[in-house]
Amino acid sequence: MVGFSGPCNILFRSFLIHSCWNMDRLQNVGFAFSLLPLLEKKEGDGSFRRAFLMRHLERFQCNPCLSAPILGSVAVLEEGASAPGEEKTRAVRLKEVLAGPYAALGDPFFWGALKPFSMVLAVLLAANGHPWGILAGLLVYNALHGYIRVGGFFEGFRDGQGATSFLRKLELPRWTVRLRWAVLLPAALYGGFSPGAFSYAGGLEMYWRESLAAFGFLLVVHFLVRERVSILYAVYGTAIAAFGLALIS
Repeated sequence: MVGFSGPCNILFRSFLIHSCWNMDRLQNVGFAFSLLPLLEKKEGDGSFRRAFLMRHLERFQCNPCLSAPILGSVAVLEEGASAPGEEKTRAVRLKEVLAGPYAALGDPFFWGALKPFSMVLAVLLAANGHPWGILAGLLVYNALHGYIRVGGFFEGFRDGQGATSFLRKLELPRWTVRLRWAVLLPAALYGGFSPGAFSYAGGLEMYWRESLAAFGFLLVVHFLVRERVSILYAVYGTAIAAFGLALIS
């Protein structure tokens, strides 16, 4: 098996998996680049190395964060492929089987829930006189993202199955819903927490009334999106409603 530095090098390179994204085969270059430390430790002629690279230069697309568990498992399966090539076949099959489900699991959590939550947290703190709020938002996102990415990689390297049990315990779909609701309330009630609330011309009561109206509006938009109403209707509907309210007032 590769030494401790081998997996660490692969893990470090996995953070760059999206840097060579291309329209043809998506993340294939980043995936193959991440596995180069493993190839350097394998014995073989040029044809062996070429076959190794060609296997992992096939089309690959996954959430960048959840590609780490796949990389860990592929690395350990490739390392165990001494003779007949059975492990090589398993490594390729594992990539093909897990890439889609992990993308569907990771994109809503990281892009649709955790990142907005971190951004709203940073904006709320910074706008209320705490410049370090930006760092707090970065810390929240990267602490959770780093734990899942690094922990998933080493768990995948350990079990050779894509760290499925590790990810199952995290219950990412449930936390996706929770974080989205956690973003909705402070985003709508932002005005009630800002320093200008007490000096607002309409008074604190009016400020909170408008904030609650914004919260209600976001609930309606959330319901429409959940019911698969086109996002264009929500955008243009918002513009029309805002224009109508401006004319009335």
